[in-house]
Amino acid sequence: MPEKKELAEERLKIIKPFFSKEKKLKDIENESKISYATLKRWVKSYKEKGLNGLEKKSRNDKDLPKKIDDTSLKIIKKIHKENCDLSISKLYNTFKNKVPNVQCDISYPTFYRIINNLDSFVKNSSIYHIKKIANNGSVLGMYQQLIYCPNNNIHNSIFYLTLFFDMTDYKIINYNFDSKKQSFQKLFPFIWSSIIKSESYPKKIYISENIKEPSKKIFRECFFKTQIEFSYEEFEHTSIKKFCNYLENDLLRKFSINKNTPLEIIDNYVKKYFFHKNDISKSIEFLEKNNFPFNNLDFFLLNTKRKVYNYGVRLKNNIYTNKNLESILGEIVNIKYSPIYNGIIYIYYKNSFFCQGILQKNQED
Repeated sequence: MPEKKELAEERLKIIKPFFSKEKKLKDIENESKISYATLKRWVKSYKEKGLNGLEKKSRNDKDLPKKIDDTSLKIIKKIHKENCDLSISKLYNTFKNKVPNVQCDISYPTFYRIINNLDSFVKNSSIYHIKKIANNGSVLGMYQQLIYCPNNNIHNSIFYLTLFFDMTDYKIINYNFDSKKQSFQKLFPFIWSSIIKSESYPKKIYISENIKEPSKKIFRECFFKTQIEFSYEEFEHTSIKKFCNYLENDLLRKFSINKNTPLEIIDNYVKKYFFHKNDISKSIEFLEKNNFPFNNLDFFLLNTKRKVYNYGVRLKNNIYTNKNLESILGEIVNIKYSPIYNGIIYIYYKNSFFCQGILQKNQED
């Protein structure tokens, strides 16, 4: 049909600057007011089917509910999270009352389908659900906030405070205070030590959306390797945010006069804020007595290779020993370790866990 052809040519004209590398899709989105998702779909269709891919397709599902826009879906998810105990009919009334001018007219059957097909984590991310499953396993949270502390040694005087806490009572388990923003994967050793300090194996860990670069692919890999479910959470826990704000205010009062304070002094000041136990070795001893699955957490550790000598294994000027190493003298082993805690390393031989290496002494180069 000529109309379809004209529409396809019009769409091609819109995305043509992208193929000629004159503009990015974001630029085209701003100019044309066509959503980025739509433009991306057109590009994909054109690559796969040429001009035919840009023609308007006849709907075979005219009598079925139309797909709703992302904004409406986000509103529905938010309402469901905040009112997880309500029936679907009451949720639907809440939605209609809260968003009377929503662009698409969502029928009750469509709303029912959306609620029943929401991502399982969205359906389970309420405080009600957290308390319900807390009896069967730990539910932890990881929240990051920018902290301003005047210091000439740090660009923009911005620090990054990452808190690891129990989601049921907001008790802080561990913290990381750094002048550099760490990606989700860079925080793996911190996650490892935090789980150890919690002295329980979590089922879920919720992370704030501002932690850099977490993706569903990484979340899936974490789950397959550790059986721990990671997902985003829009943290609205005022107690955690207030704590961060109190810390920031105290840092400003303490260090605003001397902007050349050594970072070590600032870090030691921050440590005073945290009353939880910092001795991770005690937690490891406790967990070992309770058959804690340490090997499941190896995914969060760093990897390197070392040779086994008669004195043991050397890593970062530390010596690690274990009687079992005597049987593989001269062999190359794979070491998994945490840069945060150096008391123990995990030694693998021929792709299988072999033994732990226990810290014996420091040795200068």
